[in-house]
Amino acid sequence: MIVPVTLNYAIRLECDARAAQAFVFVMLPARAQQQQLALESLRVSGASAQSIFTDATTATRYLQVTAAGGKLQVELDVQLRLMQTSLDVASLFRDPAVSPLSASESLRFLLPSRFCPSDRLTDFCEQQFAGLSQPYARLRAIDDWIRRHLNSSLPTVALAAQGSSGALDVFDRESGSPADLAHLMITLCRACGLPARYVTTVPLEETDPVGLYPWVEVLIGNAWLAHDPSRRLPRTALLRIGTGRDAADVPLVMRGAVAMAESDYRLRMTIAGLDADVRILRERDGMAAEVCAATLGSLAQAARWAEDANLAARQAPAGADPLRQKSWSRARSPDSPWPSPSSSTTPSEAIPWPGRVSEKYQSPLIDTTPLGAVAGDSGTPLSATAI
Repeated sequence: MIVPVTLNYAIRLECDARAAQAFVFVMLPARAQQQQLALESLRVSGASAQSIFTDATTATRYLQVTAAGGKLQVELDVQLRLMQTSLDVASLFRDPAVSPLSASESLRFLLPSRFCPSDRLTDFCEQQFAGLSQPYARLRAIDDWIRRHLNSSLPTVALAAQGSSGALDVFDRESGSPADLAHLMITLCRACGLPARYVTTVPLEETDPVGLYPWVEVLIGNAWLAHDPSRRLPRTALLRIGTGRDAADVPLVMRGAVAMAESDYRLRMTIAGLDADVRILRERDGMAAEVCAATLGSLAQAARWAEDANLAARQAPAGADPLRQKSWSRARSPDSPWPSPSSSTTPSEAIPWPGRVSEKYQSPLIDTTPLGAVAGDSGTPLSATAI
């Protein structure tokens, strides 16, 4: 396992809203095995109603707010610990035992999407990457091709709402923002039969960030490997906020069902409290051949854990501390990073739930049809260290 990294980030977002207008924010950290939440403080003002719901497959947490009218303000403070795993490259060159088509989670991220029309680049991939039958060899060839042929030309993060391009446009002009390059990498991977998905994080080195930063996960065997085609952030510091098919699934702010342009809201974001500076994180990144950000089914498992805990918190007797209730979750494995409730659990070690916000578990926001059982889901936690 890579040395854990502690990270603090704060987001302050403000916009004007009409009464009863609905907003969705994708800024809360996902509760996943690879990142342990130590502190989360969420404050919303100017709202008549608010709730949090979690995508059942990706563990993405959506904050839904109904505006009271006037100024709407959202303040979020987070402290978490990243615990990612470095994988042996030799193990990745072995042919996977399970086909990507056999699991609903992997199949979802193998199909074309709005910004990633993978069906349009299958002919190119068959010519460019011909002869590479091994999945990990294809991934390395795609990553190398993007590094040699494309430039990340824009200094800021382009959001889907304000001009994030589709993969075909980026392919033609051979340059783009970090979001554009992420879309192209996802598209090429899917066209080569590799499930890939779009993930958002906080931009560590942006002095005046205008949004969240994108990175890419590609499924090889049972491991979702972390890649940043723009090569701006160390993989050892890639926390998970939103996970989707492309940027359209996880914009920072949606008004109704439409992503908001950055000109329509005022954003202030700070990242602090790193227990290692970015230079050290890059050195660690260089020593890790591949970083496993999740395993197949682990995000769905984490979403169910969080729902168990939240359900017990809502059902706890008045005045009781729900974090000390032993009935709030199923059994956990010894290597699970989630704290097990016990008499020795202290508030600083536990996972505090946001005050004044009810959290509920729902099927995926975009695909509302049931996705079925996730491969590897046996009711016990999956561990990246077991790969």
